[in-house]
Amino acid sequence: MRLFGKFLGATKNDAKVAKYEYKKAKLESEERKKAEARDTKESQIKSIQDGAQLSLQYAKNNYEGMRERVSSLYGRTAELINRINDSKSRKLSRDEKRELLEAQEEAPENLENLYLAKDYFVFLARLGNGMALKNEQMLLIVKFGAFFDGVDVLSAEDEEDDSDDSLFADFKEIGRDFKEMFVSSKKQLSAFRLRDYIVDVYGDEIDDLKLPEVEVALDSFGKLISKENVGKIEERPIKEVQQERTKTVECPNCHCSIPETAKFCPKCGTKIEPQGPAFCMECGSSLRPGAKFCPKCGAKINK
Repeated sequence: MRLFGKFLGATKNDAKVAKYEYKKAKLESEERKKAEARDTKESQIKSIQDGAQLSLQYAKNNYEGMRERVSSLYGRTAELINRINDSKSRKLSRDEKRELLEAQEEAPENLENLYLAKDYFVFLARLGNGMALKNEQMLLIVKFGAFFDGVDVLSAEDEEDDSDDSLFADFKEIGRDFKEMFVSSKKQLSAFRLRDYIVDVYGDEIDDLKLPEVEVALDSFGKLISKENVGKIEERPIKEVQQERTKTVECPNCHCSIPETAKFCPKCGTKIEPQGPAFCMECGSSLRPGAKFCPKCGAKINK
């Protein structure tokens, strides 16, 4: 610093002031970056929450098809595991050895998806019942949902471009603090990986070729849907009755308004015949109540 001051004609006090200003600017910059990181994280969390809610609605609307796919995968995996276990007790032919290798490769991959499917429906059931989920649980819901659209989510995840960190490779000292903050936020949210999750949580079970209790998870989510459907069924008759009471038709004799479901006019006693269609099925012309033929095209009106 002395040499620096001599060449520029700066005093010792000038150097202290410059150093203070630099530190102050650096602190202010760090505070701004932290605030921006917090805002980014909150925005990411909101996006994840919205995605989880959309996945919940999608699963409710497509539950039967999703259940069928999981059950089919479960059956196939159980068959593979039985084949692997059976091969341990007898001598195998060349073809059987080849089939065994294929089974040993396919079974663990299927188990990974089955364990993810189990947690997918467990977390969906919790979300549907109003329970709070962790970020990684919501991310699992969002990321694994593509599995039911035929996407190999684990392979697709392995092919993701994870080169974001290289953006900061050339910013040695200046970018170090910002990089650390960026990577920290990324690890908590967008860097969640299904494969890492499945290895950490269910690695031992998959190595032991143990099938998950996925049917229990499917049933728990199915009960949530059934409970909601029962509530809708209980409400529907009340609304229908109210609508039926408000709908009226005109008596063909005295022309007073009477309930649509009435069989006789309460004023003149005329029998009310069931009304036919309001429009001709052939030409689309409007029809008068009780018409037997279309006044425009002559088509016979079916009651």
